[in-house]
Amino acid sequence: MDRQMLVRHLRGRGISVKFLAYNDKPGLEFRRSQCLQAFRQALDAAGIENEYYLPPGSDIGSSCGQFLTDYYRTYNIRKK
Repeated sequence: MDRQMLVRHLRGRGISVKFLAYNDKPGLEFRRSQCLQAFRQALDAAGIENEYYLPPGSDIGSSCGQFLTDYYRTYNIRKK
């Protein structure tokens, strides 16, 4: 599993992991992960420091590339 591999690579290295919440945006297929708690529990059990935070700007739709997504939609720009 991915979380076991992450623990194996990070254990004993003094590396802290920061989880940034993804802000769901209407019209996009991406959604916030439902597995975050399991990842954090695995890291905690292995003694790996980790934290979870909400990005600044989420209250106005400005985080996680949301402004860029709006720009692409406004000007009908497609990825090449």
